[in-house]
Amino acid sequence: MTYNTSIQGIYSGNNSKTGIDVEEEEQDLEVDYSYSPGEDPVYYYGDGSGYPGSGPEVYINEIIWSKTKDDKTTEIDVTDLLSEIPDLLYLLEERILEYKQE
Repeated sequence: MTYNTSIQGIYSGNNSKTGIDVEEEEQDLEVDYSYSPGEDPVYYYGDGSGYPGSGPEVYINEIIWSKTKDDKTTEIDVTDLLSEIPDLLYLLEERILEYKQE
């Protein structure tokens, strides 16, 4: 199966929910994620050791697809389905990180 799509843009609803417009008929996906800004390095502790720090991270908790028709909204959790597409979740996490760092 071939899946061709591209992420068009990211917009933020709040700190842990982000909408992502996907090219296929402009479907809306609501991505619930956890974000950690990372930690600064500690060069020297009192015992002479240190800590290199860590970079920012995003973890996708769930992805909800929604469609409204005739004033009725249908929401479907598509996280498992989209996780089967190679590198898609990684791409989404990278785009969210880029957005958070702007």
